Amino acid sequence: MGYLSEIKKEIKEKGRNENHAKSNVTLMQTAFVKDHIGCERCGNIKNLTYDHIIPQMILKMFNIDPLREFWEENGQVYCYACNQIKGNNLDLSNPKTSVLLLELINKPTNIAVK
Repeated sequence: MGYLSEIKKEIKEKGRNENHAKSNVTLMQTAFVKDHIGCERCGNIKNLTYDHIIPQMILKMFNIDPLREFWEENGQVYCYACNQIKGNNLDLSNPKTSVLLLELINKPTNIAVK
């Protein structure tokens, strides 16, 4: 079982909602990073960070608060340098980007954020 699964189970056992609590989202993002070996862009194994495939700025346009809602499919692990290079931009070379954007566009109010 991965770190993320363990954290989700622990949150559920405590009777908390995974979303709507900044501390829960932070825990899940940290666990998500621990479940990965290296940067998905360059392979670096040091200074790993959680990166939103669809940047936080765009999520907010769709009324999704990335500090209070964890959308696992929108996460990827980048090293600090790659995360800084990507910044708040969409990486259209990543196939997940267009899939997630279409999901947001087609279901702007009913998106299942897990």
